[in-house]
Amino acid sequence: MAWDVFVYGTLRRGFCNHGWLGGAAFCGTATTARAYGLYLEAGIPYLAADEARYPVVGEVYRVTDAHTLAGLDDLEEHPQVYERRQTAVVMDADGEIRTAWVYFARRPPGVAMATGDFAALNRL
Repeated sequence: MAWDVFVYGTLRRGFCNHGWLGGAAFCGTATTARAYGLYLEAGIPYLAADEARYPVVGEVYRVTDAHTLAGLDDLEEHPQVYERRQTAVVMDADGEIRTAWVYFARRPPGVAMATGDFAALNRL
């Protein structure tokens, strides 16, 4: 079995939690098909499903190991802090729309970000 997982924060390449993806295959960069809200608290991003602020930027990985997916659930404290749900994402390379798992915060803390790109904070 395989799962496409859309990551928008610290699981992205170059960030502290990227190693949790193990041997998952990088499928490409993408943005969410719908607009959501992205919050920041102590350097951690939280995605709010019920706020249509902007499309969120991230990466899609193909996870083929159930232990890796379970590890991601543990990291994201699913289902207590984050809830893993499917959403549509648009692949940047070719515009393909895929359904991917994404971690939404149950109650996003912090301050709403001005952009849907968590990595943009490190490019300022």
